[in-house]
Amino acid sequence: MSPTEFAAGVRRVVLEVDLNLCKRDLEDANPKKSHWPRTRKFYQSLDDRGRRELIAAIRQANIDTTSSILSILDGVTGLNGYSDTFRLTYGNDTKPLNGDLHDIFLESIE
Repeated sequence: MSPTEFAAGVRRVVLEVDLNLCKRDLEDANPKKSHWPRTRKFYQSLDDRGRRELIAAIRQANIDTTSSILSILDGVTGLNGYSDTFRLTYGNDTKPLNGDLHDIFLESIE
């Protein structure tokens, strides 16, 4: 797996799979168990434009959160109290995936 493949996989999960699950949960009129009970009620009170804007805001929050996590793994942003670096590898490959994940992820969004 390459860093680009990893970032693309993260992008797909965060911005397609998870966002679609969130949207489906918000749109479900009779959810068995909602992860967003108050937000769901608010979402359903909105018109179509408001719903699109709320989903866009959730999408941007997902992008920002993922970007922050990847910047920690890349060593761009540190964790308070920790000075060592992360080394993200896949399988038996010893070549690190991290280093540019934050940039690769954000470039794939634009």
